[in-house]
Amino acid sequence: MTRRLAPVLAAVAAIGGLGGYTPAAADDLVPRGELQPALAAAQRLGDVDSGRVLDIQLALRLRDQAGLDALVEAVSTPGSPDYGRYLTTAEFTARFGPTPAQVAAARTFLTAAGLEVTGVNTTRTLVDARGTASTIARALHTRLGRYRDPDGGREFYANDLVPALPAALAGVVLGVHGLQDRVTRHHAARVVPAASAAEPRAPGAGPAGGYTPNEVKGAYNVAGAPLTGSNGAGQVVGLLELDGFDQGDVNTFDAHYYAAPLPAPTIISVDGAAPGYQASPGPGQVEAELDIEVLQGVARDVVIRVYEAPNTDPGVNHAYSAMASDGSLDIGSTSWGLCEELQTLSESLTLDQIFQQAAAQGVSFYAASGDHGAYGCRPFNDHLVVDSPASDPYVVGVGGTALTVNGTAYGGETAWSNTAPNPDIATGGGLSLFFNRPSYQTGTGVINPHSNGRRQVPDVAFDADPRTGISVFTCQGPSGCAAGAWTVVAGTSAGSPGWAGLSAVYNQYAIAQARPRLGWPHPGLYRAAACTANLAPYHDVVSGSNLAYQATAGWDFTTGLGSPRGGDLAMILSGSVTPSLQVNSVSLGAGQVGDPVLVNGCGFTNPGGAPPAVSFGGTPSPAVTFLSATQLQVVVPRHAYGKVTVSVTNQGGGSASRAAAFNYVPSGYTLDGYGGVHSYGTSPAVANNSHAYWGWDIARAVAVCPDDNRRGYTLDGYGGVHPFGDPAPPNIGDGAHAYWNGWDIARGMVLTSCLPSVRGYTLDGWGGVHGFGSSGNPPDPSISGYWSGWDIAESIAGCPDVPGSGYTLDGYGGVHQWGPGVPAVADGSHEYWAGWNIARGLVLTRCASGLVGGYTLDGYGGLHPFGNAPPPAVANSAHAYWTGWDIARGVTILTGGSGGYTLDGYGGLHPFAATATPPAVNSSAYWPGWDIARGVGSSS
Repeated sequence: MTRRLAPVLAAVAAIGGLGGYTPAAADDLVPRGELQPALAAAQRLGDVDSGRVLDIQLALRLRDQAGLDALVEAVSTPGSPDYGRYLTTAEFTARFGPTPAQVAAARTFLTAAGLEVTGVNTTRTLVDARGTASTIARALHTRLGRYRDPDGGREFYANDLVPALPAALAGVVLGVHGLQDRVTRHHAARVVPAASAAEPRAPGAGPAGGYTPNEVKGAYNVAGAPLTGSNGAGQVVGLLELDGFDQGDVNTFDAHYYAAPLPAPTIISVDGAAPGYQASPGPGQVEAELDIEVLQGVARDVVIRVYEAPNTDPGVNHAYSAMASDGSLDIGSTSWGLCEELQTLSESLTLDQIFQQAAAQGVSFYAASGDHGAYGCRPFNDHLVVDSPASDPYVVGVGGTALTVNGTAYGGETAWSNTAPNPDIATGGGLSLFFNRPSYQTGTGVINPHSNGRRQVPDVAFDADPRTGISVFTCQGPSGCAAGAWTVVAGTSAGSPGWAGLSAVYNQYAIAQARPRLGWPHPGLYRAAACTANLAPYHDVVSGSNLAYQATAGWDFTTGLGSPRGGDLAMILSGSVTPSLQVNSVSLGAGQVGDPVLVNGCGFTNPGGAPPAVSFGGTPSPAVTFLSATQLQVVVPRHAYGKVTVSVTNQGGGSASRAAAFNYVPSGYTLDGYGGVHSYGTSPAVANNSHAYWGWDIARAVAVCPDDNRRGYTLDGYGGVHPFGDPAPPNIGDGAHAYWNGWDIARGMVLTSCLPSVRGYTLDGWGGVHGFGSSGNPPDPSISGYWSGWDIAESIAGCPDVPGSGYTLDGYGGVHQWGPGVPAVADGSHEYWAGWNIARGLVLTRCASGLVGGYTLDGYGGLHPFGNAPPPAVANSAHAYWTGWDIARGVTILTGGSGGYTLDGYGGLHPFAATATPPAVNSSAYWPGWDIARGVGSSS
């Protein structure tokens, strides 16, 4: 899987074996960790008592990430020789765990600092230690403070300086955990209040309303063919719980629906939490009992192991590590989570490693997406944010619906939301802050107006609306109950154990078909949606919202791929049916010649090692690699710009295609003021509004990608890149000075289109965007009237779709038109042309029959054409005077291959080779020419 962290959050590089630890010098320290966002609003009460004993944890990085990625992909891909050949924990640790030397170095550091090492987990990724607050603070070069939370007045402790480690050790440490107790996970169970006139009894045949196991299994096609008789026998499911449960409540549920209690779950106490939880369960009791009863309702015969852990980062890490490592589990589920903004990056990285281990060992993991809709941090803030661990690429995020059942038949579903409570409640969903969108996440609806390249949540859905919830027997009390009662409970908490139960039923069926258990679910779940073989694996939920995002056809941010149709899904996952040859999508769907892309579809074959032939707009790809029956890696062939049909033809016969599946878009180069060249391509890996460093000292200017006349990238003067558009322009009125997608954006022109009329955007130097067109063209473009904005940058607006035409903008809002004809001026003349105070800059370049043509403008209204003949023969880096004087300092880039010309501010022309990519791309190496203007060149 192509699954990398966002660039600004990339993890540190791994290091090799470490020898003995030597205390670090003051200048040999590396920050490792983060501060809690809550500190900004909290009141500091003083330092933590120096003698207070605390437990901390160093999370160590796995080795060979590339090898681990490849292995997980191989064991999860049908047709791969390693499909279903999952590792044991010992094999995983030997291949990917930190080395004994690295663990020894961590131990030496901790003991040398005066801390007691209290344990190392099975995979050697978690090293635990204990010591006084003062010792910990001194060892980690941090400070521990006592705080009062403004939300409820709760006191907590937290580090208020980022911890630091010696450089020799920091390279293998992902983070330091246990330095705060402010943040705890919450569960996502929703209890229905007693029936009343305002809140009528929930539908369903349960004793107090709510759907029964038979109703749920019937609605989601879990009980019928081909799953008849499959109830999860032989499957072991682990539940992570941060509170206890009453086995008597579970026995009552079992006796009502199954006539007798089922075998009791095995309780695994993590860090000594279980005895206290079981003796006096707290408000999370309803969650634990909901998880057990829903799981048993879908998969009656599973073996359940309940991992009860402290509600702390180290405790949760230990619990998930135990679930992945004890070798007994087939499936894991949790309904406890935390919004990504409140969970530190280092904690997310630590959990991600554990879930990667689970995937390599064939353990499926599911998690509730949360019950605060798209606003996962409520009530802390109202930011659009998702919950962890549902946002992790190796965990299936389960969203929620409102389900209607007719008898035991499916009636319909909408995305779950309810604005009556305060705050509103709804199914969680949105975009991860930490993880990029993984390669498996493709299909209808995945690429949408909200997509920004990050992991999208949820993956699938299940009934979650308390008004249409599940019949369970549980305790509803805020601090424990003397006795339970029949009630209706839901929330996305019901969905995670529901899907875990479905996986157990599937595994029993698959094993009977001599197929591997599901393992890492995502690739199979998304393949099933794409390769339906005339079956329907999901109920596609197309109505409702999660308070910010709407349900749509295909994948969406409310219900993912949809809710299960178990029988059809099982047949597709197991390969019992064969889908026909089809082309579904190309990832990435836009780029240039030579780009490696993935063609996604169904029915691809590789007889005798002969992959299918792939063509783009009729032009064959020069290189095709068969990855699986659903994915090919290909190299994009040369073709004209625009959207083209992508076709796949199997060597044994059969062909399929998809229109407009790939869009050829321009790329180009930016030049700094020192001769450095910096390439830009289809889509720099940065998020909207981010100020990620991209190149260095890149000219303050604008780079345009006119692939659909609406999107591109702006560059500020500090190496930051800011995307705009894609797929729609900003929603602002012409002339508005709204702050837009980035800060300190260069004054300059963004984009224009000339067909059927002029439209585009200009940017001022303060982040303001000023739109024009299509009906808002200047009434008389030949004059210098004030037009659609103020303080518009002196710059040039060229029309890429009509060669030889465009508009120039002065610094006062004036617009000056030329073309589509060519102005009648003599080469080198300084004739006054169509306006005044025209910006000094480059106007237009074009290629016709391979020859160079274009115009430069000086700062006085003078126009200087060149071409349409080969340029004069000048040597690279020469400063020969060429056709005109006082030519604006700027850059001209033309590509027939990768060639063009730069112009300095004195009339000098500097060519670069048309047969090779410029050297040292993305570096600031000196590049043919000197005194090259800071500016931007767009290549076609």
